[in-house]
Amino acid sequence: MNHRITSEKRAMILMAICEGLALNSACRMFKASKPNVLRLLREVGEACEDWHNRHFKNLSVARLELDEQWSYVHTHKERMSKEEKKRHPERGDSWLWAALDARSKAIIYWQTGKRTARAAHSFAQNIASRIEGRVQITSDKLQGYAYAIPTAFGDRADFATEEKMFQSSRVPAHEWPKYRVDPLVGVEREAVTGNPDLRTATVCHVERFFLTMRMANKRTARKTLAYSKRWDNHALMSSIHVFVYVWTSAVLRITKN
Repeated sequence: MNHRITSEKRAMILMAICEGLALNSACRMFKASKPNVLRLLREVGEACEDWHNRHFKNLSVARLELDEQWSYVHTHKERMSKEEKKRHPERGDSWLWAALDARSKAIIYWQTGKRTARAAHSFAQNIASRIEGRVQITSDKLQGYAYAIPTAFGDRADFATEEKMFQSSRVPAHEWPKYRVDPLVGVEREAVTGNPDLRTATVCHVERFFLTMRMANKRTARKTLAYSKRWDNHALMSSIHVFVYVWTSAVLRITKN
C-alpha cells in the first residue's frame, strides 16, 4: 500500500532536495518510495506556482533583467536523431527563462521551454501582464527579444542588450582549447528601444541567480546523472527552487529593509 509521507518527513525531503540532493538519494536517505516523493514534488511545485501567480501581479519595477539557463531532459539534444526529435519534442534541450527585479532580486516570472521566438514572445507577454508603468529591461543578444519585448510592452519599455566578450573571441579558433578558463575581457551594451541607462543595463544579477539554481537544483548541474527524465517534473522542480529563492533572497531582504 502506498502510504503518504508524514509532514515532518515531507519537510526534511524538501529541505534536502533544495540543498542539492538528488531525488534517488533523498529516497534512500529518508526511506521513502520514489512515487511518494514524486507526488510530493508535484503537489508542492503546483502550490508554489499558484502562490507566485496570485501575488506577483500589478508590480512596479524599475529595472528588469532577462536571461535563459540551459539544461536538458531525458537525453542530450546532440544524441538524438531527427526522428527522435520529432517523436519526442519534450526531450532534449530545456531552457529556464527568468525575469529578475534588479533591486529586490525577486524573480518576477519564469518559464521552462525551448529557446525559440515563440517562447520569447510568450515570456515577454507574461512579464508585461504583471508589471505596471515604465520599466528598463536588459537581456542578452537573443534575437527573439528584439521583436517580443517591443510587441509586449509597447512604449513602456526602455530596452537594452548586454553582450560579454571573452578572451577566446579575440583569437583564432585553433587556439580556443588552450583556454581552460576563458577570462572576461569586456562588455558591450546597446540601446534597442526607448532611452535605457546603459550604466545600469546588465544581466549579472540574473546570471548569479542561475548559478544559485545550478548549485541547489541537482537536475540543472552540467555533469550529473540526476537529470530529469520527464519534462513536467523538471518544470515543477524549477518552480520549487524559484519559490525558495524568492523567499530566502528577496522577501527576507525586503523585510529587513
